[in-house]
Amino acid sequence: MKTVSKVLPLILITSMVCYGQKKILSKVLTTNSSTVLNMDFKKVRVEILKSSDQNIYIDFEMDFKNYPKNEETAILEGIDTDIATYGNTYTFRIDSEQPIKKRAYSIDSPFGISIDDLMNSGEQPKRKYRKSEAELIEMIDKNDDSDAFLKSLKTYNADGSEEPVDLESLKSYGATIIVKVPETIPLSFNLYESNLIFKYDAQNSIRCQGEDSSVRGGRFANEGSIFRLNNGSFDALEVNGGRFRLKDLSTILIGSLRNVVIDSEFSTFKIGLLRSNVKIRDFNSTFWLYNFDKNIGELLIDSEYSKINLFLPQDKKNYVITTYGYGTVHYINGNKMEVRPSRSKESTTMVVVGSKGSTTTNRIKFNTINGIIRMGDDFIEELN
Repeated sequence: MKTVSKVLPLILITSMVCYGQKKILSKVLTTNSSTVLNMDFKKVRVEILKSSDQNIYIDFEMDFKNYPKNEETAILEGIDTDIATYGNTYTFRIDSEQPIKKRAYSIDSPFGISIDDLMNSGEQPKRKYRKSEAELIEMIDKNDDSDAFLKSLKTYNADGSEEPVDLESLKSYGATIIVKVPETIPLSFNLYESNLIFKYDAQNSIRCQGEDSSVRGGRFANEGSIFRLNNGSFDALEVNGGRFRLKDLSTILIGSLRNVVIDSEFSTFKIGLLRSNVKIRDFNSTFWLYNFDKNIGELLIDSEYSKINLFLPQDKKNYVITTYGYGTVHYINGNKMEVRPSRSKESTTMVVVGSKGSTTTNRIKFNTINGIIRMGDDFIEELN
């Protein structure tokens, strides 16, 4: 094995090529009205699908290409799986010493790897435009073109010349882990350095605790669901119900949001459409709020040291946006207004946008301390 500086290991590829499947686990579990499924995953990628009946189906397969037998054996021996039953509760566990992805490649280049073509040397634009709910959903749905990424890499030769990576000569391994569940049973997840992908619109009651993990879903629709994620990311086409505790998430992409309570810290949100019955309490995160439903009712966001970027409702007749607090800088369509810190630490009304009349049904409230609020109609200048 070459030194770290000469090896680019485990480049993730979304395409799945079969080079001789190895069945790791295949199981069918019967359920009843009291069944609960607990899942404990470490360093794996798992897809959750809807079962066609009331059974739970678990399938885990792997394949290897250009791997020496001893290295293949070492990877397989580093994977521990278990299904335990206690009363009406099943516990399915996978513990892997190495990250098990859909496809992982290992590049061994004695003279280094060129990634110059992948680097963006230009400055990122400061002007951000409004996105629709559909555009957010498209961002969530699209697959990264990791094949193109790999093909764009070049290896250096001894004389300093470059040549494309020979894909056929690479060592690679891949895994498919699928769990099919009835949507009537409660699900519980404990994730560590794992990727969890929901391939259906989940109405199950979900308890999900994740560390250094990503959760990606279609639509989550259960008011009893609870997500607690620390580091990683969260994507969903729609969230309708539940409580979320999110800390240090690099990206949170949500097409539309309703009936939720969110406590967050040090994370980055992009929300396509805010609907009714949403409460957010945040510390030092960044929000991009693109659209508000015409029947949003009352929205409350409490924040401290947060950066809130919101696009004003396109039809302003039935909306009023009010900011409370102190120590906050406002940018409204490029105009700056600063509310100084309060010695008494008492919140006061800072800015009102819209008509605050008795017939105004949509009331959007931001109680913010020591933050930045940017408002724009069509675009927002991302300035400090």
